[in-house]
Formats: sequence, C-alpha cells, structure tokens
Amino acid sequence: MEPRRLRCATDLTGAVSSCRGAAAIGFCTVLFLTAPRGLAAQETSSCAPCHEKERAQEEKSVHLREGVACTDCHGGDPKEIDKGRAHADRVKKVPHTEVPKLCGGCHADVRRMNPYGLPTDQLSRYQTSRHGEVLAQGDTEVATCTDCHRAHGVLSVKSPDSPVYPRNVPGTCGRCHGDEELMKKRGKKSTAPALYRQSVHAALLFDKGDLSAPTCATCHGNHGAVPPGVRDITHVCGKCHVKEHEVFERSPHFQPTRQGDFKGCVQCHTNHKILKSPADIRKKCGLCHDEDHPGPKRFDAIFARIDRGEAALRRTGERLEELTRAGFHTEDDRVLWEQAKTANRQILPGQHALDLKTVEDLASTAEKTLAEVDRSLEEKEKSKRVRRLALVPIWGFLVVMAGLFWAKRKAVEKRAGSAPSPGDRE
Repeated sequence: MEPRRLRCATDLTGAVSSCRGAAAIGFCTVLFLTAPRGLAAQETSSCAPCHEKERAQEEKSVHLREGVACTDCHGGDPKEIDKGRAHADRVKKVPHTEVPKLCGGCHADVRRMNPYGLPTDQLSRYQTSRHGEVLAQGDTEVATCTDCHRAHGVLSVKSPDSPVYPRNVPGTCGRCHGDEELMKKRGKKSTAPALYRQSVHAALLFDKGDLSAPTCATCHGNHGAVPPGVRDITHVCGKCHVKEHEVFERSPHFQPTRQGDFKGCVQCHTNHKILKSPADIRKKCGLCHDEDHPGPKRFDAIFARIDRGEAALRRTGERLEELTRAGFHTEDDRVLWEQAKTANRQILPGQHALDLKTVEDLASTAEKTLAEVDRSLEEKEKSKRVRRLALVPIWGFLVVMAGLFWAKRKAVEKRAGSAPSPGDRE
C-alpha cells in the first residue's frame, strides 16, 4: 500500500498534467477557430509545396484572406498529395479569353459581393467596353481582369502596392497603351501615357500626392473603359470642372460641339497633355479662325482683363505682406484680399463663355474689394510715415541730451583736474 503522502503527490501531479493538457487543447482550438480562413485553406492545400511562387504571391492577397483557394479558380483536389490525383479534377491554366467570365462568376454574384459592398456590374461593364468588344472579336492580347489586377496576389484597391491604386493606374494602363509595337498593330498611337506625365493632372497626382487627381480611369472608365466621343468630352471634363462646364454651355462653341463640329475642351486644351494656362493657347484660335475674326480679338480682350486683375491682386498682396511684417494688424484686410482673390479666380471659369461682359462683371467685383483693401492699407502706410517722422524730434532730443551730458562730464573732469591735491595745500 502506497504511503498517503506519496499517493497525494501522485494525484496532484496527474491533476496538473490533466489541466495542462486541457489548456493546450483549448488554446489550439481557439487558434483554429480564430485563424483566418484563407490561412487555414493555404496550410491544408496540397498546391503550395509545388507552386511556391504562386503561394508567395498569394500571402497578401484579399482572396486568400477571404478563403478563396487555388481550386476555386483552377479546379483539382487540394487534399490529395499525389500530383495525378490532385490534378485529376479538371485542373487547368485559365485561358486568357475566359478570365472575365471566371472572375465574374464571383464578382457578378450579388449574394457573394453584398457583404463587401462591391458592385456586381463589372462583368457587364467589361463586356460593353472597348476591351470586351475586342476580346469578343478574338483578340487574345487585349487587357482582361488579370492584366490590371494580377492573377495571383490580388490586392485591395486601397493598397498603395495595388496596380489599380490611383497613383499606379497610369503605369498599369501604360504597360499596354505605351507599348509602341502592341498599339501599332491596332492602328493606335502609344504616346498617351508619356503625354499624361507632362500634364497638370499628373503633377497633382505624382508631385503633390493628390489621389483625387484625374487618372486614365477617371476619364475613360475602368471596367467599362471606352474613349469619350466628341459630344461626351465636355461632360467628362465637367465631372470635375463643374463651373467651366456650366459656363461653356453659354459659349458660341457649345452648339458646334453638340453637332460634332467642335471637339469641346480638347480643342483648346488637348486631351492627355493638359497644361495650366498654356502660353500658346492663343494660337489655338488660329486653327479655326483667321485674325480678322472677332473671336481671337475677344480672346485677347478677355485675357488682358484677367492679366490686369492678377497684377492688381499681386501688388496689393505685396503691400499687405510688407505692412504685416512692419507690425500692423492686417487680419481684416487679409480677409478682404482673400475675397478679392476668390472673385478674381472666378473669372477663369467665366472666360469659357467667351463673353467679355461676364468677365468685366466678375473683374469689377474683385476690383471693388481690392480698392477697399488699398484704402485701408494707405491709412496704415500714412501711419507708418508719421511714425518715422515722429522719430526725428525724439532722436534730436536724444542727441542734444547726449551732447549736454558729454559737455557736463568734460566740465566735471576739467574741474577735477585743475583742483590742488592735498599735498600741494600743505
């Protein structure tokens, strides 16, 4: 019979071991239940050991995170270790022409996409796009889903590493549309990506990091990508340039645009290489009008008015800065100056009506506000001059006082020098 103390120790050790075992089982169960579905699918799939490159690409994929496995696209049995049996169930490399339909199997399914808030019309949009039309005609080199989103390692559009992240879109489109040989076979130019890089839109996107700046997809669409027709261009540009579009509808160019005789915005600004207030925009008038036509003369008058307003705004702004540095309170003046600046900026979209009266009305509003600022600044400058004049008597008084003190000191020193010393008096 075991001693009581030994028996107790043995029971205690067993209990502790049992508790540890139960805790370990519980911990593993929690890990299993809380592990991402995609990770579990990857670890249990037999595809990974052979397809290491694709496995590495899929590690950051949104598909892996949501439990989409290799076999969902390629078929096969992920539980089989033997290659023959694993590939037995219709394993295939997806043909390029079948990619849209394969992706659409999930992305056109409302039930599947609803939890993610994703649209389900991408497939139908693609089929009506120029890419989809050319694919239906048998062109196997045309872009499909995987050319833009990749086949493996598909990232969220919000990821900076995604090919369809706004900053990366020009490069993604440029892989095909900047390929001279590929475009030449289809009778198209390959200059669009390079021209876009020189535009104000590209400067906003790449230099200033403005992700709302227009990219290829902003104007042409993404899944339903089509080149805008002549009559549609003003509406495409008008999505961002709302005021310009509204004013353009009152211009003499609007009806010719509606009839297809004028190219709207791109007639003057071009399409991809859009520059800010190009110096040679005046030359564009000569493409349609001779110098005797009133159109170019009206253009010159409008721009002269704009330049005059900009110069006045600049001069007042410089005076404002100078007085601010001098220590004057210019907060109210600055508010008025900003109002004048806003009114002056409204002339820029207003010029698209090619109506000198409209420009004059807008410019006069800015001028009145600037005149009020100038009057206030003039008062401050007078005060500044008075301050300077007030310093003259002050400095004069100080100089006189300094001279008197100096003379007094010299007199004291002189008397001290002529006084007899104690030894002389004895």
